[in-house]
Amino acid sequence: MKISQKGAALAGLLMACVASPALADDCAGEPGPARLRVVVDGVRVPEGTMTATLYPDAQDKFLKANGQLAVWRVPAAAPVTSMCLRLPAPGRYALAIYDDLNLNGRFDHTTFAPREPYGFSNNPHPFFILPSVRSVTFAAGPGDTTLHIHLIYPEGVGDR
Repeated sequence: MKISQKGAALAGLLMACVASPALADDCAGEPGPARLRVVVDGVRVPEGTMTATLYPDAQDKFLKANGQLAVWRVPAAAPVTSMCLRLPAPGRYALAIYDDLNLNGRFDHTTFAPREPYGFSNNPHPFFILPSVRSVTFAAGPGDTTLHIHLIYPEGVGDR
């Protein structure tokens, strides 16, 4: 069987696309023009599920029930957990992260203090108050945007 020059070129292109790691997409969410790569450092223990919650740039939605645009979960890895999230579109967003250590699907806290490790885009260090959406909002353009978030541990959590 003889393969034409065009057929061979097409077959080569298809093989390159399949084999190319640059085209592999490990991102969660619906396909779109923008992706968010999140690198969570300071993870002390490889336990639980790292949970990322994406919010619009709106104070009335930030950290509110049903205010989120999307939630993603991946197994926690120490000392760094990486996540890739598809964004609805380029724009301004806020991101909250927590490590669900007991796997109950929610961020555990008392009235005054968290009980699980957490962090936010722009890495604010809230002290007895929640950060404002303005302090954690970031801009995501088309293509990939990378955020580095340092996990904050409540006292006595994750100590070994």
